[in-house]
Amino acid sequence: MSEKLTPSTRRRQPYYSFMRPGEFVWLVLLLIFTAWKFWSAYSLADRYFTELISYAAISLLMVIWYAWIRIKRRQCCADAGELLLTILLPQAYQMAFEHYTEGNGLYKWGLFWIYVLLLISMAYQVWRAPKIAKELEELWAAAEEEARKGPADARFIDIDKP
Repeated sequence: MSEKLTPSTRRRQPYYSFMRPGEFVWLVLLLIFTAWKFWSAYSLADRYFTELISYAAISLLMVIWYAWIRIKRRQCCADAGELLLTILLPQAYQMAFEHYTEGNGLYKWGLFWIYVLLLISMAYQVWRAPKIAKELEELWAAAEEEARKGPADARFIDIDKP
């Protein structure tokens, strides 16, 4: 009767066969968006072909990386910023590409450096995520062990049995 209906969110969850459902939905959306980028590159004028095809290629590489890392880490940690890296890195690349090919003014560089700082921060979080997940799991296990060793809670000692 006291059996849990849902799994604990603080423990590794080995029952996912491929990836979590929400991550799979994001993967499908990212693939659709990447396909749209390739379609745009081939359907627009030749003037934009190099820019759009390189943007779509970077986007495809990031989607493949996102799928790989979410499949690899499906049991140890939740999203640590992989989705934002997958979305923002191609945009930062596109800003830099436009600046070097079209010679845009300095106003885009401020946004570009904000993107770069965000990307560095998120890459660090993605890199550290398995270590943090393992540390939290160890802390949770230690807390459970301490709770088992400690005295029983007074609320549950004087329960009348029927």
